[in-house]
Amino acid sequence: TARLIFDSGGAPTERASRGERARASRRRPSRPARRPMTLRGDLLDIDAEIEREAARELPEMRGTLVKKGAVWKSWLVRHVVLANGYLSYSEKGKFKGRIAIADVLFARRTPADEGTAADRKRRHRFEVALRDKGRIYYFAAATDAELEKWLNALHEWIEAEADHASKRGNTSTSSRRLTIDEPESSEAAAYA
Repeated sequence: TARLIFDSGGAPTERASRGERARASRRRPSRPARRPMTLRGDLLDIDAEIEREAARELPEMRGTLVKKGAVWKSWLVRHVVLANGYLSYSEKGKFKGRIAIADVLFARRTPADEGTAADRKRRHRFEVALRDKGRIYYFAAATDAELEKWLNALHEWIEAEADHASKRGNTSTSSRRLTIDEPESSEAAAYA
């Protein structure tokens, strides 16, 4: 019985080496190329706006912060990176975890009178609260200027994610825009 063998271009061939015959028997037939969809009118404008937003430069931050542990509640030095939609942290080059910016409810300066005595020693603290999990991550910077840089960068990422979510029609994440800034309180005035 004759076997039908295909060359690398997908055309039938009668002459093939043993290796080519083995590869051809495992190869799946290729699908025809799909034509790209064309959008007209308002849909084209919305698509172009989304592409412009995606191309917008968001700040990337890298640095050393102190993070409060989730279980033991001690403050540990972590290398933190804010990039590609994640706030990632590691210890001595070993990945420890990451926070998806899409899951962040708010990021704010932690009020000076909140927390334990050990927490209050960290004057330049901020917190990142997650939407669904109810978890709050606590970080501390070395200086007030460094704290402001991290908070400003986080706010830009959160705002961009909220805009992107609202354009996708996801209303659950677009409502975060209202909670990005610090809540109005007497403590907030002390930080201004």
